[in-house]
Amino acid sequence: GVAVFGGETAVIATLTVDGNARVRCGTGVTLTTITVNSGDLEINSAVTTLTCKSGRVVINGTGAVTTLNLRGGTVVYNSSGTLGTLTLSGDGVIDFEQDPVAKTITNPIELTGTSCRLLNKNKVVNVGGSLIVDYNESAVEGQITIGSNTRATYAATA
Repeated sequence: GVAVFGGETAVIATLTVDGNARVRCGTGVTLTTITVNSGDLEINSAVTTLTCKSGRVVINGTGAVTTLNLRGGTVVYNSSGTLGTLTLSGDGVIDFEQDPVAKTITNPIELTGTSCRLLNKNKVVNVGGSLIVDYNESAVEGQITIGSNTRATYAATA
């Protein structure tokens, strides 16, 4: 754990999580670049760039994430902090279903390929007033869960 007790602080410019590692970063950690190749990571503060290739990441609290590249593994987004850019590819899964608090994503969500998934059945994600997903080389059916009583509007990707 890094700065997991109240009042502790730490600065991590580059963090790489590999193997069977289980890492927890407290609210007082300043994070810049994180790469998760495997293992488990819990974040309780803001991060500039997070790339997940495999493993499991849980983002809690109120910290914002500027860029999230999800190429594999699962990211559970429990933060109320703004997510700037989200790109899903490979077999990556983004899970917004574990926390009922509204989430704001600044840019359209990019899905590339047919194996990545977006879970949002509780409709907590808001991109400029609605959920906006760009399917790039993707099949729409079964890739996202958006719950009932939902309107889907289709247009060309940006």
